[in-house]
Amino acid sequence: PIWRWSDVREWAEAAAGSPSGPSEDGLRLAGIRDRFRAAGFRLKIAPDPDSGGWSAVRVSPGRRSTLGDAFQGGTALEAAENALEWLETHH
Repeated sequence: PIWRWSDVREWAEAAAGSPSGPSEDGLRLAGIRDRFRAAGFRLKIAPDPDSGGWSAVRVSPGRRSTLGDAFQGGTALEAAENALEWLETHH
């Protein structure tokens, strides 16, 4: 099935805190990705095998995900928060 993001977001917010719902970190990551999407970017978050941590890559429209600015962190949320700091000061 294909889900509308607004339906997923509504479910996630209603299910937060329940055993079947998303974690607080998951909701925070979704919120950060929403901010990037609203600014016209994508945010690719993935494990970084070189550092053993995580990488959040800001990708401009029409660019490959390997060509964006990378922000590092010990966790996925920390990497995303570092990327968000850039977004808040540069966009």
